[in-house]
Amino acid sequence: MDNEIANATLVIDDIWSQNSRTRREKSLKLLTKIYNNITKHPNEAKYRRLNISKIISKRSIIPQVRQLLLSSGFKININGIYIDLEDNNLNLCINVGNILQAKIDDENKKLEEERQKIKQQTKIKTENYISKSNRKKSEVMKRIENEKKDIQKIKELNFKTVQESQPKKIKKINVNLRVAENKNGLHWQRRSKCQIYLNSQNKWINGIVINIFIDNDTEWLTVQYMGFQTKNIQSNSTYIRQIPKKMQSNFVKNPEITCRNYNFIIEHWYRYITKIIFYCKIKTKHYIQIDGLHGSF
Repeated sequence: MDNEIANATLVIDDIWSQNSRTRREKSLKLLTKIYNNITKHPNEAKYRRLNISKIISKRSIIPQVRQLLLSSGFKININGIYIDLEDNNLNLCINVGNILQAKIDDENKKLEEERQKIKQQTKIKTENYISKSNRKKSEVMKRIENEKKDIQKIKELNFKTVQESQPKKIKKINVNLRVAENKNGLHWQRRSKCQIYLNSQNKWINGIVINIFIDNDTEWLTVQYMGFQTKNIQSNSTYIRQIPKKMQSNFVKNPEITCRNYNFIIEHWYRYITKIIFYCKIKTKHYIQIDGLHGSF
């Protein structure tokens, strides 16, 4: 019996050495089913007779199946189609089945270990990848936050510089009856006659107060002089004074007209008429009449 078991063990080893796992899979399932049926139902004849010709005819069945069954105590009938297991070889068949099952279990155990090992490696790789990606994300988020802070600082600095560079807007208050008093006790109000000192001309010029406003708690006057020119001056400045009594007669009743420079107006009117006359000389030789002036050219 030991020789038969040794021969069966060699055949089992050949199944694993000469066939791949996928190639031997269906053959091992068939052998496992045959040995389990015999082990569970040793006295039933239907499990102890096998159609070996049908089994071998299948392409998925490897040649070692027939050799292992014959090594397990099965014998070929006279017709050669079936193989039978006799009573005296029953224990041999059960022992061979146990050896085959132990071999299959050992392979499954190794496969499970390899599978667990691969799972563990995959898990470690996945965790490393996730941690690395999270680290990168956190670094990117920190960089974005820092850039946002820098942009905000730059905007604040630009806003401050723009605010500092912009001139302060003077809030003008148009007051018809507002009165401004300077240190010398002079009172100013709208349409007040005055004189302002111009450094450019180095003399006092006649003017009229047309507006009074406040800027930074300081009284300011807007003075119109020499036609329609204006100048802002503080009410308590030494560059503004009342008109001396000797010169007050030079002002007519309408104070706005008195601020105009009549010499300036007459000079420009003369130039205007001269240009018209010159144009008419060049373009026409007809008799023309201009503002009461008659003549031919």
